[in-house]
Amino acid sequence: MNELTLIALVVVLFIFLWSFWYQQPNHDIDTQTDDERLTPLLRGINYLLNDDPEHALQELLQVARMRTETAEVYLALGDMFRNKGEIGRAIRIHQSLLARPDLASRLILETSLALAKDYQSAGFLDRAIQQYQKVLHTQWNHLFALQASLRIYEQTANWQKAMACLALLAQVEKKDMSLHLAYLTVEDAHLAKTSQNKINGIHAAIQINPTCQHAWICLIQIALNLKHHQLAQQHVLSFLKYVPHGTALVPIFFPNAINELHEALLQCWQDTKSETLALNWMEAVKEKSGEKHMLDLRDQLKFEPNGLATHLRYIALHSSNTSLQQQTQAWKKKATNYHCHTCGIRVLTMRWQCPQCHQWGTIESLLNEV
Repeated sequence: MNELTLIALVVVLFIFLWSFWYQQPNHDIDTQTDDERLTPLLRGINYLLNDDPEHALQELLQVARMRTETAEVYLALGDMFRNKGEIGRAIRIHQSLLARPDLASRLILETSLALAKDYQSAGFLDRAIQQYQKVLHTQWNHLFALQASLRIYEQTANWQKAMACLALLAQVEKKDMSLHLAYLTVEDAHLAKTSQNKINGIHAAIQINPTCQHAWICLIQIALNLKHHQLAQQHVLSFLKYVPHGTALVPIFFPNAINELHEALLQCWQDTKSETLALNWMEAVKEKSGEKHMLDLRDQLKFEPNGLATHLRYIALHSSNTSLQQQTQAWKKKATNYHCHTCGIRVLTMRWQCPQCHQWGTIESLLNEV
């Protein structure tokens, strides 16, 4: 926050002081109690003007404890400190407000929410959840508290509570959140104590929403680990049925099993003509078996790149110009081939959850899919 914000706060405090003074029925000199109560406010303003926020906070907290009418002002002051990065001061303000026995229920809710934001900003996630739960106990459909709680549960890998929170959020927002739920179900399945429970959890995620790419990748991985190569290919073809463009991820996630999945990938190529799939596949083959096998695959697919990005990726794989190939390989290492279709952030590698907007299943390839 800059000095203009601080000056604006001082103006707000002066306006409050003026309104308090002139709303009183009498302003006689013998009203000493009110004058004494206002003294900390004046001292606090003076400290603010003299760039001494610590002493200003001490004085202003006294007023916060004494007068109910100042609660909104101190909520704004706490927000200012939090936004400025001075989380400790924001916490002290909001804790002081909550300690007042005469605080109205509406202000208790607002202050609890503000304190939860303080704790979350400071990284005290367990304390933040406690405060958000107090808010939700009073108002179960509080949108911000639900969203913030869900984010914390996901950060701490508390998938069961995250799913329960998501169910409430779906009721409030009246949206289909089955894809989000499917991804959370997969994450929860990874915590299962037995392999069968893990498999059951992943199948449950597919039943919730079959477009969950992470679930299909997990099923393919499990089948390959068990040497069930035919089953792994069946999973790839099922993946193709529900998420055609998603099969382009298979060569990236399973480069060492590229031969075992050849027939299924060939079917995916014939159905989608996905340049991303072809390039990912050829890169995996070159890494595993060398350039000759990669060129054989190219001829089998009859692959011809279209567009600048696909041409550059192909040159990085194969080019008679060594210098050009080196340059394109360096470009490829830095190229952001994926983006979030919700917030637009571009990332180097595939992610199941967007690192910026935290949505699930929104990252996809930037290359055109046919």
